[in-house]
Amino acid sequence: MELMSQEIIDAIEDMVFIMRVGGDATSFFYERVNKQVKEVLNFTEDMIGKAIDDVNPPTKATILISQYQQVVTTKEQARYQDDYYISTGQRVTESVLTPIIKDGQVTHIVAVTRDLTIEKQIEDQMYISQRRLELSRERYKALFKENTDPIAYTNNEGRIIKKNNAFQKLIKTIHHEDLPKDIFEVFYNYTKAFRTRFFKTVKGLPQSIDIQLVTKDGIGMELQVKFIPMHLDGAVQGIYLVVKDLTTESFARSALYESEQRFRLIAEHTSDLIQILNKDHAFVYVSPSHEKLLGYESQQLIDKPALSILSEKSKVDMYHLFKIMLKEQQSIKKEGKIVDAFGDEHWFELQFEPIFDDDHQHQKTIVVARDIKERKRYERELKQMAYQDPLTGLANRRMFQIRLEQVMSLYERHQVPFAVLMLDLDDFKGINDQYGHEVGDQVIVEIGQRLQMALRDMDTVARLGGDEFIVLLPEVQDATNLSRIVDRIEAKFREPHVVNGASLNVGVSIGVVMPEKLQCELNNILSHADEALYQAKRHGKNRAVFKAVSTKK
Repeated sequence: MELMSQEIIDAIEDMVFIMRVGGDATSFFYERVNKQVKEVLNFTEDMIGKAIDDVNPPTKATILISQYQQVVTTKEQARYQDDYYISTGQRVTESVLTPIIKDGQVTHIVAVTRDLTIEKQIEDQMYISQRRLELSRERYKALFKENTDPIAYTNNEGRIIKKNNAFQKLIKTIHHEDLPKDIFEVFYNYTKAFRTRFFKTVKGLPQSIDIQLVTKDGIGMELQVKFIPMHLDGAVQGIYLVVKDLTTESFARSALYESEQRFRLIAEHTSDLIQILNKDHAFVYVSPSHEKLLGYESQQLIDKPALSILSEKSKVDMYHLFKIMLKEQQSIKKEGKIVDAFGDEHWFELQFEPIFDDDHQHQKTIVVARDIKERKRYERELKQMAYQDPLTGLANRRMFQIRLEQVMSLYERHQVPFAVLMLDLDDFKGINDQYGHEVGDQVIVEIGQRLQMALRDMDTVARLGGDEFIVLLPEVQDATNLSRIVDRIEAKFREPHVVNGASLNVGVSIGVVMPEKLQCELNNILSHADEALYQAKRHGKNRAVFKAVSTKK
């Protein structure tokens, strides 16, 4: 029988296998493959003519043979998906098996395998992005729309694309007429300097400018405008402008010169912390807001060193900052932690303004401290999102690999044993199909919680996506101890999940790997864990398969 020529199959971009069916219809031999197979899988000429189980690992061979036997039995085209590890990482493929029939018997099977890795990654990322978008909506509202600092976003020409409520209010405070459409019209008094800094930011260099304006009611304002470039694909796509009202600080400086009484009037009605330090950096005045924010009565702090209410690290930072401030004779802004009257630490942004006499001798320092705990909280959340699964709060693949590398390094240096468990829920798709993805998500979250309850604090539970989890067990004593841990996990899965009144039973297949040699490789560990998981799946599911790793780098 004449099959496709080598030139034809080599021109096909997908991987093509032409398999000969053995006389017993249970064995299958590689008769011809295209160049894609050779390049991607390192398939060599000496493998031509060999059977599937002579070329592939046992688990992989079992999976392939079962798929080919189905085609021989039904004499119909079949389609299946598979994933596996190669040198470049995990791959996901879809194969279409087409029978070649002669005299009523299947003599050959043509398999065309398409690489779906990028599509699956995009699909996973889209799901993750959607979840993150849902979780970020409230944060966005609090941190942008409802932020008390005016914030605006413009294109690279300065046209205002979006603005928060505080920025809208600022515009109405400044302007009599129609609302301006670009940022240069907003800050009309400083067009030249403002434009210079704006277009430096367009080139990727963050800038800031202090400006003074008079509102439509004739009230003076002192503002600091920060320009922050928004990078996308290596280019600046727009500019964020964050406006700080420095009027309080400005009043504090001028009031010190003009009138102690006026200064106190301002200081005692602001929510910021205002302090006056003598030339030895001790408090000679603290605003009443210290009692509200920190629990200190004003007299408790008078004559005490300013460093006395700072955290240990901030003391070191501020000690050096004082030296720089006096040497350069200029104001300095620095983030630091202030310790309240109960011993708790709080993040503040501190503005230090030194005051010198006519002979340039330092006399006093004005400090204005602004509470930035919300900003710090948001920064922590952004950092967590980079290393956490958005649905369960567990570690994600990136965090798991970081911790695995740490444990592997400890293993190679000090022979501290460890194990990796790869888990896949059995028939979980049926729950999503019958009850919907919201119920499925609730089950996924509860499974993550049960895994954590079954393990130690030092263990790491991560979600790889979908219904796949992976567990890192450092400092596992031996195989017996490892078996007890797996038994605890399986016991947790025997308990039904009750969601919206429905009692759902979820099984789990587990692939368990425990290295035996001093040197091991991350992809090697994960590949063997995945192979052990496949064995558990192919031998009845809802079970654990143990596999030792002895391959060196």
